Amino acid sequence: MIGENPYRRWACQTATQPSGIPGRAVILAAHGSRRQIQAGTIVQEHARRLQADHGFHQVAVAFRQGEPSFSKVMDFITGPEVVVVPFFSAPGYFSQKVLPRDLSSNRRYSQLRVEFTDPVGTHPQIPALVERRTRELFDRFHLTPERAAVVIVGHGTGRHSASGSSTLKVANHLKESGLCTHVQAAFLDDVPRLEEAYQNMSQDEIVVVPFFMGESYHVLQDIPRRLGWVETGNASFPTEVTRMGRRVIVDRAVGLDPGLTAVLAELVGCLPTGSSVRMSEGMT
Repeated sequence: MIGENPYRRWACQTATQPSGIPGRAVILAAHGSRRQIQAGTIVQEHARRLQADHGFHQVAVAFRQGEPSFSKVMDFITGPEVVVVPFFSAPGYFSQKVLPRDLSSNRRYSQLRVEFTDPVGTHPQIPALVERRTRELFDRFHLTPERAAVVIVGHGTGRHSASGSSTLKVANHLKESGLCTHVQAAFLDDVPRLEEAYQNMSQDEIVVVPFFMGESYHVLQDIPRRLGWVETGNASFPTEVTRMGRRVIVDRAVGLDPGLTAVLAELVGCLPTGSSVRMSEGMT
């Protein structure tokens, strides 16, 4: 396990009980956004699919920015047990500090059996999921492996030493896969910065993969702005722009991948059994 959560009780990497235990609830705890509503829509859709396809008693969502908040979501849990899944890409400040602190401030926290999984982005299946999606982009946009580069963009932060670990793990996996000539991890709030990594690249076909769980401001506006895009408008991701002789493809957030629901199910101890692979319209 990466990092240690001082608030964790009955902690485990994955909950081992089957999904059908009466009264067992799941909380998907995400960052959310007050500016981009769709950031919350994504986690709500995963919650809907978890409950519909895997038979959990209750699947709730909670947000750092949005409602219900981390500190209030326990008020809506009806059973005696709850598994909290940090819907974050890394074991950073919010998933390991803010989330357990805010949850434990609720009066019902001590009345429930609470388990925490590791953050979604640290799951062993994530690198392969990102590789599969990136290969789809190479096919869709007819990219040439010998001329292309891939940038895996994480948030990163100086507030937690492990915040960039899962981004680096995904980048290393893609390097070993032989997908293209150059793969690099870059960050918005750590080094190497995205804009610096982009400027230093010599390839003329670049795929940018936002290693974020939701469609936040960072994905929709910050990443394109740092790449020098003047206006993205209502662009639908993945989107392509040609600038100064370079083809740059920016993908959707990793959290939109429909395969992520199966990862969430495994995190809480449930193997997929004939579950659907289709997200709601607009999610894929």
